[in-house]
This record gives sequence, C-alpha cells and structure tokens, in this order.
Amino acid sequence: QNKIITRVKSKIAKIKIPDIEEYRTYFVLYFIAGFVMGAMYSVYKLKSYDHHYQVLQQQQSDSFNGSNQTPILPKRFCKICLTNIIGKDHHCVWLDVCISEDNFPYFLSFLACIFMSLVLSGLIFLTSICLPLREIGPVLIPDLTCLSGIPTEGNPKLTFTAGIHCFLLAIPILLLFIVKGAPYLVRTILKRYRSSGSKIQNQRL
Repeated sequence: QNKIITRVKSKIAKIKIPDIEEYRTYFVLYFIAGFVMGAMYSVYKLKSYDHHYQVLQQQQSDSFNGSNQTPILPKRFCKICLTNIIGKDHHCVWLDVCISEDNFPYFLSFLACIFMSLVLSGLIFLTSICLPLREIGPVLIPDLTCLSGIPTEGNPKLTFTAGIHCFLLAIPILLLFIVKGAPYLVRTILKRYRSSGSKIQNQRL
C-alpha cells in the first residue's frame, strides 16, 4: 500500500498545473467569443419572432371570446413594419425589428452581450500598452497611473484609441440597457405579484 501511495504521489507531482498568466488572454478571448455568440443568438430570436402571427392569434381569440373582452396589451401600428404590434415598445433601426413585450428579454440580452464584449475588448487593447496593471480574477485592468513611453509592438496610439473607442461605445449601450431594462423589470415584478395575488384569491374562494 505504501508503494502504491508513493507512486500516486509521484504521478500527481509530475502533473503540471497550467499557469493562469499564460492563458489569461485566451480566457478573455473565450469570454468575448461567448458574448458575441450570445448577441448573435439574441438577434436571431428577435428577427425570427413573428408579430403578425401574434396579432392574428389575438384577433381569433377576441372573436371567439367576444368583442367585449379588451386585450391585455394595447396594439400600436409600426410605420416601418406596416403592421400592428401587440405591446410594442419601439422599432430598433439598428436591428430592423420591432421590440415588444414578448421579445424584450432577447433585446436586453443583446445589449448586455454587446456591452460586455466592448468592455473586454477595450481592456485587451489598453492592457497591452498600459503599465502597471491590476488583477481582478482572470481579467487585467490598467492602473490609474498608466505609464507612457513603454516599448510595445505595433502602434501604441492606434491601440490606445481603439480601447478608448470601445469604452465610449459601451457607455450609450449601458445607458440604453438601464433605461429600457429598469421599467421592464418593474413591469415583470408587478405582473408576477398580481398573478400570485389572483391565485391566492382564487384559492380562498
């Protein structure tokens, strides 16, 4: 048994644990690729959502239940899509799709993925030319006292400009996420609270 234990210990000692410093850039690149794929999936779900079918389905339900029953969500006509959208919030000209209550979570996930991709890309650009660096988990961020005149490969001015542009583009996306996401979060919480209250009242009856 002692021989087996010593053999196992020797094999474990021979195993080389990879250093995080060597694979830090790969980790960040994998994160960026994951966020980009999430943004692409969100765009796919937004583009594939059929608002016209939803309007027809609600019209059939209204005609079946009676004309006195009012729809839960109001209809708004979109001048670009040329159709009525149930629960329309706005028409995104960048994605060329209407954003409603049903596909709103995919719009928020698209904004979050794009924001994180821009932030990580900006950190990669800035950390390649700015020293000293600070470590936050597997991510490096430049220190407030960023030294200049450090010998780097490529054009440091172009790299610094690219990093700053990534952060500047991330600011309006973050503001849009907060402005659009906060009311949606409040609406969903109120809906769940009302639905739970109605269930409790039905159980009492």
